[in-house]
Amino acid sequence: MTRRMKTAAVVLLLAALLVVGRIVTTPDPFVPVVQEIYRTPQTYGDEAIDKLVALGPDAVPAIGSVLLAGEKFPITFVQALERIGDERGTKPILKFISRQAPYSDRERSTLTARSILALRGIPNPDACKPVSAILHDKTAHPRVRLAAAATCSRLCAGNTKAEAQEFILDAYDDRARYLADPNAGFTPPELYSALIDVDNQKSLAIVLDVLEGGAPPRIAQPVIAYLARKDGENVANSLERLLGDSSNYELTVRLAAARAILDNGNPVSSSLRSRIDQLANEATAAPYGQAIVDEALQLRARASDLPQPLND
Repeated sequence: MTRRMKTAAVVLLLAALLVVGRIVTTPDPFVPVVQEIYRTPQTYGDEAIDKLVALGPDAVPAIGSVLLAGEKFPITFVQALERIGDERGTKPILKFISRQAPYSDRERSTLTARSILALRGIPNPDACKPVSAILHDKTAHPRVRLAAAATCSRLCAGNTKAEAQEFILDAYDDRARYLADPNAGFTPPELYSALIDVDNQKSLAIVLDVLEGGAPPRIAQPVIAYLARKDGENVANSLERLLGDSSNYELTVRLAAARAILDNGNPVSSSLRSRIDQLANEATAAPYGQAIVDEALQLRARASDLPQPLND
């Protein structure tokens, strides 16, 4: 190699190192934006999360970096990463979760569980192995193990998924013990949310049964949203019965059931049309907020636009 060639090679190497150095040392421009959003007073509850999500996938590394920097309310960044749904959000959430070990800590159990559940919104099976390890940790708080099982049921496959489903169904069978003291176990909404993640015939039967007996909105609303994605005569019948159950369900829940029924686009019988009409009458006759009235009237219009069954 000639001296000229050697000199050229050295110049190219130095140029490459300079470029790499700039890449390594140049700060992420989204970091100060993320910090400013977080530190600015909010005008409504989830404003900071909404603004972080609006930054889009390009901001995921910065949000993850700020999450791990130790800000006071880390769940804000966890939930933003969940809603963006970019796979790059998995690693910082997992690292944040690992910092909560040992997972037996009662005080941190809610934060840890919510962070684990956030991984369900990111379709990345790389989370399965570390989350499955938490599920198998018998010293972990029951709330944390339940969240790990729910996440594995949603994200994973094979034996990992089956074990997670079995854990949740066993927890339901032993619910009297777990629900007796939510601080030592978990709450009913957490349990029924996990059952939704199981998503098999046994869990479907359980959530349908809970609707039959009446359930508070925090349980009924997510169950109805789940049932809106399911087919079957038993599902349709359960939702239709709920429409007229004013003794167990407030209007907002019954409207959610009507919306779930109409979203499937099936023909609407005259009796079902009449029930939805009654919901609209109830909304307009009572002092409900305008948003509820508008939704009820919209559902009435949707029902009238859909065809009736041929044998109705």
